[in-house]
Amino acid sequence: VAKIPLLVDDAKNNAPWRQTVRVFARQQYHGPLLDGPLEIIVTFYRTRPKAHFDSKGCVKTTAPPFPTQKPDATKLLRALEDALTGIVWKDDAQIVTQRIRKRYDAIPGAHVIIREELRGNRHDVSTMEGLLNYAALSDPGIRARASRCGAPKGVERKC
Repeated sequence: VAKIPLLVDDAKNNAPWRQTVRVFARQQYHGPLLDGPLEIIVTFYRTRPKAHFDSKGCVKTTAPPFPTQKPDATKLLRALEDALTGIVWKDDAQIVTQRIRKRYDAIPGAHVIIREELRGNRHDVSTMEGLLNYAALSDPGIRARASRCGAPKGVERKC
């Protein structure tokens, strides 16, 4: 029987990002450490590369609709789970249901919903919900381009 090595964490430079997540999580969640089964729903938002915009600052029709480049969603989620351990829950092994999405937006970050699962049924009360910015500040150039296209701040729009 061959042993499969356990991959612990191969993200070499995610310590500052995890620290930022911890800071925002402490601002959002003030309850006791959760100790039961949990569901986590996360949408990671990243800014588009400059090549996705035309000369007017609008998203090109040929730009891909989803961020398919690295980092992959599971690595982002793993780093987020590690960052929230000891702040929101006792151990990330408590997570029994996960949904992960990666999307483009003018403001980078992660929208996180955590719910307790009771006897296999979801408990509808969110224990923590909020936007966790994973960039110190959003790129003002991208925000300005989105505004010139007639989109509200933080929303991308194709012209």
